[in-house]
Amino acid sequence: MNIGKIALALSQFPELYSARVNEFVMHVGNFGNSSFNLVYMEIDKPNKLHYHPHSTSTFFIFQGEGLCLNGDVWLDYHPGDVIVVQPGVKHQIYPKTNTLFLSTQNPQHHFTDQGWTNTVEIEE
Repeated sequence: MNIGKIALALSQFPELYSARVNEFVMHVGNFGNSSFNLVYMEIDKPNKLHYHPHSTSTFFIFQGEGLCLNGDVWLDYHPGDVIVVQPGVKHQIYPKTNTLFLSTQNPQHHFTDQGWTNTVEIEE
């Protein structure tokens, strides 16, 4: 398979993995007051139930299918869907297939090998 120009350009960005939250993340930049990250999640490996006290999260689904808890409602997601999670609203992603999406946070926060900053985990 020939690697295209976009894939080659993206390969220059570092990819982090957090086993604690089951997410691979590639930070592609901060624009204005928002952070933009490509996120890859593996089938049947949900992230932790959590919320962001001060950030709105928006997920643009490129690939994959699964469920996203947004508050008290489980939403099915598919390629082309956009999910917006308001500040302080609990959420969790449960991928039924390998999933790739663009995640934006406003105001911005960052991802480390321990997971997202500005995040409060909820014990289940």
